[in-house]
Amino acid sequence: MSRRRALITAVLGVAVIATTLGAQAATPAEGHLGPTQLTLTYATAMQVGSPTGVFSRNVACPPGSIDPLNVVCDHYTLTVDVARSYWESHHGGVSVLVPKDFYGYAYTPDNSIAAASTWTGEPHLLTIPNAAGTYEIRLAPYVALGTSAVTARFVSYLGADTELSGDGFAAYYGTTLSKQPKRKPANTAIEYDGPRLAFRSTYVGRSAAEPTIGVDKDGNAFFVAAAFDGLPEGAPAQPARTVLLRSTDGNGSWASAQPPPLQGVPGDGHPVTLDPYVYVDQQYGRVFDVDLTLAGSYLSFSDDLGKTWTRGAAISAFGANDHQTLFAGPPVLGLPTTDAAFPKIVYYCVNQVDGSFCARSLDGGRTFINSGEPAFAAAEADADGAGFCGGLHGHGVTDSKGRVFLPRGFCGKPMLGVSEDGGTTWSEVPVLPEGSNIGAADIQTSVAVDAADNLYYVWWDDVHQLPYLSVSKTAGRSWSRPRMIAPPGVQAVNFPSISAGSAGRIAITFPGTLSKDDEDITRPWFSYVVESVDALSTKPTFLSAVANPGGLADPIHRGDCAGRCGGMYDFLDVVVDRAGTVWGTATDTCTPLAECSTRRVGGHSDLTGENGAAQSADGVAFRQTSGPPLVVGGS
Repeated sequence: MSRRRALITAVLGVAVIATTLGAQAATPAEGHLGPTQLTLTYATAMQVGSPTGVFSRNVACPPGSIDPLNVVCDHYTLTVDVARSYWESHHGGVSVLVPKDFYGYAYTPDNSIAAASTWTGEPHLLTIPNAAGTYEIRLAPYVALGTSAVTARFVSYLGADTELSGDGFAAYYGTTLSKQPKRKPANTAIEYDGPRLAFRSTYVGRSAAEPTIGVDKDGNAFFVAAAFDGLPEGAPAQPARTVLLRSTDGNGSWASAQPPPLQGVPGDGHPVTLDPYVYVDQQYGRVFDVDLTLAGSYLSFSDDLGKTWTRGAAISAFGANDHQTLFAGPPVLGLPTTDAAFPKIVYYCVNQVDGSFCARSLDGGRTFINSGEPAFAAAEADADGAGFCGGLHGHGVTDSKGRVFLPRGFCGKPMLGVSEDGGTTWSEVPVLPEGSNIGAADIQTSVAVDAADNLYYVWWDDVHQLPYLSVSKTAGRSWSRPRMIAPPGVQAVNFPSISAGSAGRIAITFPGTLSKDDEDITRPWFSYVVESVDALSTKPTFLSAVANPGGLADPIHRGDCAGRCGGMYDFLDVVVDRAGTVWGTATDTCTPLAECSTRRVGGHSDLTGENGAAQSADGVAFRQTSGPPLVVGGS
């Protein structure tokens, strides 16, 4: 058979092949999967005491030229020992790892196709969602293989400990705590008959380290993230480069909206980044594209959806810096703005080793000067002798009066920097009430301000790795007792981010896991969104849903999610647009799914490289498609 015929076969698809698969080249073997234990039989029986198991066997196709329309190199039966009703309260299915250069098919007893894989030229998964009963798995070669041996493996993601309905949807109240409990606190689902949360998730078509998102006044979205493709392949180093993407169809598609190249520099946009960042002012629609360099940042801004750009002066008010944030707010007394098209102060804050510093622009982002004293000075040690505390902080916001708020997990304690004079002077406010010990697991925390100038602060704790929320109705001067807001069943999270709309209406996103086993190298993580429309009440209701593509059947990460979560890094983002719709970002380190679901000898995830960096880090944008709006009454 010619390669041309093989390619035609691939195009014709499943229907043609399904009717012509004929000769069976191997005696069928058997596999059994169950929700609490896994027993696999393939030539020899194997017991695997985990919902995820792998077995393999070398399979040699017949010698000579092989016609994939008429020869199946291997087939076996797979029995999933659950009733169909099992999937009403659990999520997932069963996947079979298909070798390189093979098609995979799952047939039901009546000889209809339950699932088919897409040939990719690489190992890939044949996935049977909501699998129950017996299937025949058939593997067919894409090209002639001669006597080459292949390996087939079962990969189960039954998710027996997943007790939520829908794609992670739940309603609950949260748990208010004064002090850190010894045992992991948990929230319980409640009855809820309102609109359920749902999201449309889209792969933006680019790698996404530290992805941020902004939405303008008309609902056009901008997404930016780093990809390590700044130098030709084989170069000694790969600096990260960004491409700013734009969606004008509600997250249906994304296309480049890159600034033009710097004069004398090849390529498009900013030539290199150490941290990418996009900020969109929803009132005026100005889009700011910022790329950090070692001692400053490139900045460009646009007022016409990225069709034309103005290049700001390189922001170099500081020396070596990291982890920038850029945002804008109303002018304060004594600081008049000079750009009639954008009459706001633009703030740029960065981490330095010796503190957290901010600069401001009064001309719409064209030039910046150091605003004054640091928002946070570095500390040699906190009161408990925790050691040196650097200057890393979260993203800043302003309220309607021009007050500036910068969050930071200072020496393991949630703190807020507050400035009422455009960053000239700052006060440091503890978020925890006196006597509370619910510390912050990371320096980056997150703050949001609603339309009525109420503040919301989120962090994840340093004992149980769960998310907490505190509320201030006094511009940050005092805070409510922390409320643990993890959805029911979630066992751990990482770097939560928050945004707000009308009074009391908030959205939070974070990676979270339902698995209790923190030593499991296949521990699945998902992109959660939590929302509330009454966060100012004494007993607010929270709604949650999983927003990543594939929901609970397709994790965005497996294994350890401490630190930067295998390549997600730390700028995961969520925003509420002027219509009250929630948008956000995720980094999917689990693509292709075959890589994410397999194991490597020695206890290391296939996903993770030598330095813990993900082999894949695909950018995901999500947009709320149903659920309560977070902006009401035009506010």
